[in-house]
Amino acid sequence: MKAMDYYLNEQLLELVSKYVKLEKRTMARGVVKYVGLCPFHNEEKPSFTVDADKQLYHCFGCGAGGDAVTFYHDIKKWKNRRRLKKRNK
Repeated sequence: MKAMDYYLNEQLLELVSKYVKLEKRTMARGVVKYVGLCPFHNEEKPSFTVDADKQLYHCFGCGAGGDAVTFYHDIKKWKNRRRLKKRNK
């Protein structure tokens, strides 16, 4: 099984939890969302949310959002960018 096939089949909440410490919150009308600090920018208050039912994530701080595949691509790109910056110092 290729790595990408694995992430296509993985639940978004399970994938994001590998990179972000999420806290379960019950919103209005009993909607459950998971909130944490965005892995794509520095912040002090959590603005990153995961909707496990809809299989979507969104950051109200930087505007990042999408599904499990988008998150996988974005997190890998972000980690590679940080690695290159450290190497060039």
